Order: sequence, then C-alpha cells, then structure tokens
Amino acid sequence: MTLGMNNSKISVNKVTKLGKVSCGRNVILKNETERFIEKIKIDDVLGCWVWLGGTHGSSATHNYGEFRTDEGKTATAHIWAYKRFIGPIPAGLYCCHRCDNPLCANPYHLFLGTQKENIADAAEKGRLSGWEKRNGTAKLNPDKVKLMRRLWKNGFSLDTIKRKFFVDTKTAWSVVSGKTWKHVS
Repeated sequence: MTLGMNNSKISVNKVTKLGKVSCGRNVILKNETERFIEKIKIDDVLGCWVWLGGTHGSSATHNYGEFRTDEGKTATAHIWAYKRFIGPIPAGLYCCHRCDNPLCANPYHLFLGTQKENIADAAEKGRLSGWEKRNGTAKLNPDKVKLMRRLWKNGFSLDTIKRKFFVDTKTAWSVVSGKTWKHVS
C-alpha cells in the first residue's frame, strides 16, 4: 500500500486505524489544515501568508498557489483558505486579493467580489496600467520587483524567488541586490 504524505509517497505494508504500520512505527497523518499551514510563510511586514507550495498560472502576476486536498482534488490555495477559515463562496463571486499578492493565502487579505468589481479594484490600484501590453515579453514590472525585494528582505531564498517569478538566478540576484531596477524603491 502506498500512502501520500506532503507530496511524497511512503510505502507501508499495513496501516491500522491508529496510524501504526506493520513494522511497528507510528505514522503521523497530518490533516488538511496542518499540511496547508506547512506550505506558507508569514511575511512579518505585510502579513501575507506567502504560498511556498506548487503553483499554477501563466505569469508571475497570475501565479496562484495550488493545494491538494484530502479528497485528492486540486484547489487554489487562497480560495481553499477563504473557504476553510471564513466560509463558503457564493456562486458568481470571486475570491479577490486586497494585498494584490497572488501567492498570498491569508484569508483576511481576501474579499469576495464580482468579476467587474475585481477588474475595477485592479484598475484603481494601477494593476491594469498596460505594462504587459506595452512589452509583452517583459517578465518583471515595478510591482513584481518590489515584491521580489520584500520577499528577499523577509528571508525567502533566491531559489524560491526566481521560481515564483520565472526568472533565472542572475536576474533574481540583480533585482534583489539593487543592481538592476534601481529606479524602483
């Protein structure tokens, strides 16, 4: 029998209801909430619960955390957190970020709104400035650079940052060290 734990699999001969395997060792089966909490790091400055687990999305601005539930289904991390800690999401509403950090899973940084309200919120905060339209190949913009630097200052590894923003090590280091994007503070 194979038992999945924290995205890795362990083989056991027999698992009893008490979590003991036939070799006499106890297996600690973590519940869904415990597994979720293990995949976040709290940003002490902003209060974001930054998702460190797997992600999905087409760019760093739309790169959301991905979480495997106990039922084996894939859930978007911030939506799962909202449902778990706040409550259900009515049909037709979106789970939107107040903090504008797509990797944030802090349910208290989230609000429910229609697609129209979400777009209006993005426009009001200047996130629909047309940066990607002006340079469709750009991986970074001033907001992403600020977020990269904040993550670095809060102890995130360069490897984690480069993966989250789809850049190479040299680019990530140049950004967080201030060698590039000097005009962004």
